[in-house]
Amino acid sequence: MQPLPSIVLSELDVCRIERLLDEDVINEQVHELLEQELSRALVLVPKAIPPERVSMNSTLRFRIVESGASFERTLCYPKDWRNAQQHLSILSNVGSGLIGLAEGDRIYWPNRDSHFTLEVLAVLNQPERNGDYHL
Repeated sequence: MQPLPSIVLSELDVCRIERLLDEDVINEQVHELLEQELSRALVLVPKAIPPERVSMNSTLRFRIVESGASFERTLCYPKDWRNAQQHLSILSNVGSGLIGLAEGDRIYWPNRDSHFTLEVLAVLNQPERNGDYHL
């Protein structure tokens, strides 16, 4: 198994994700994975989030290494999810694996009864980079 890449999250994202974990009934595996990610994250004020990091409401290009399939999606909270062609929920297996990663990072991530490798190809738009610290 590959070592986990570092993750960086904003205080606001951590607070909101923790609230989701307390309130929403979600896939138990995703719940546990998100709790683990939150516990190992470097947590910063929103203004200090590096521009190459995946934060909530970031639009990113990523791929599933094993299949070679690449996607462009906005990582969102469940309440903001509109369709699978544009959005990726933080409460999905893939979304929970991408939060906090940097461009170029790869993570070997559980998916139900198997695993896959996610790779962040580019962070195309990030709220913090644009000065939007409260999205």
